[in-house]
Amino acid sequence: MYSLKSLLVLLVASLSVAIVAARSSSGSRGSSFGSRSSGSSFGEAFWQGAYSWDTYHWPKTPGSKSQFVADNAAKMWKNRPAQAQAAICFNGSWRVKNPDQVSPAMTVTYFVKKNLGLTKKALMYDCLYIWGPNQSWWSWDDADDDKMAHVIDDSKCTYNSTTWDIDCI
Repeated sequence: MYSLKSLLVLLVASLSVAIVAARSSSGSRGSSFGSRSSGSSFGEAFWQGAYSWDTYHWPKTPGSKSQFVADNAAKMWKNRPAQAQAAICFNGSWRVKNPDQVSPAMTVTYFVKKNLGLTKKALMYDCLYIWGPNQSWWSWDDADDDKMAHVIDDSKCTYNSTTWDIDCI
């Protein structure tokens, strides 16, 4: 009739509803620093719980951060669309001169596990393609090998290793 998995999901959802209802009826209606607002919905509480539970099961990313981001940029370059002149992966704030000449950013995540396998850090990198003419990519953060990797078409783009900017003609 019902699988064990569906019954377990129903049980967890029911318990979550009961916990949220108990908290909202017994707590004060005011808000204080560091606490969730009293108007938070069941959906928010459910997804926060699911996210927290799931962090225990994230695998540690093999290799160093710089190798991880370099591998992602290399894979992107190998599978690039025809018009792409540069593949960039960056952890931080960035801008482009012409937003119409950039692919939607894809997010890749590097997980660091410490202390009994609990996830302590998840670094998210934006990976994207840019193309010209007259295109520039720059970051607003300091960059290093752990934060950025790129592959460019040397005949159409230049890379400034001092400012970490990429310009395509």
